[in-house]
Amino acid sequence: MGHSAPHQPGVGSAVQPGPAFVATVGSHRLYLGMQDKITYGETTLIAQIPGLAGYALALIGALGFVLVAIFCVIRAPDVWPGLRSR
Repeated sequence: MGHSAPHQPGVGSAVQPGPAFVATVGSHRLYLGMQDKITYGETTLIAQIPGLAGYALALIGALGFVLVAIFCVIRAPDVWPGLRSR
């Protein structure tokens, strides 16, 4: 109990930029969806709330996700010492 696997520098380093790329693409698609809501003036069925409101709030969270993902990619060499040599 309490045993951990030995540290293997560089393991998982090939996928480090992956979450940042996915976050950026997802945020861009969310932005494009918000532009459609603005263009067509869509609202919710019962409350008649503009569809733009939900997209705008979600975009704030998505941009936060992008910033955190990029920070993690930049910080990766400090966490994974084997990345510095690549």
